[in-house]
Amino acid sequence: MSGPGTTGFEVALEGGVEAAHAARRALATNGCQLPRELRDDVALLVTELVSNAVRHGGGASDSRLQLEFRRCADRIRVELLHPGSVFEPPPSPPSNGGSDGGWGLFLVDRIAESWGVRPDASGTCVWFEMAAAPP
Repeated sequence: MSGPGTTGFEVALEGGVEAAHAARRALATNGCQLPRELRDDVALLVTELVSNAVRHGGGASDSRLQLEFRRCADRIRVELLHPGSVFEPPPSPPSNGGSDGGWGLFLVDRIAESWGVRPDASGTCVWFEMAAAPP
């Protein structure tokens, strides 16, 4: 997503347990002027993508993650690049019914309008898009 009127930011994150917090802080401090309910949804989805990258995608503390946020007119696109290369979609919803995980991409699927995974030169890019205003 690019072109006239596009705003956004990119930030490199250190992998590891603090990566999700650093991603939320980047969203809060980089001028993401979004309505609160939308800001909360974006923060939740970013947290899930980063947490998955750390837990399953090679985003350990000695690696780097790249978070990209773009807003163009009425659309938002967020991309997270991480060094992992293997991706297996989880069951939807998680079959264990417990709270030990497995809900991240289920939430992304339910809240974002679209999302996906693609290979990238540095590993894998997981992305989502949604309207820039709440429904």
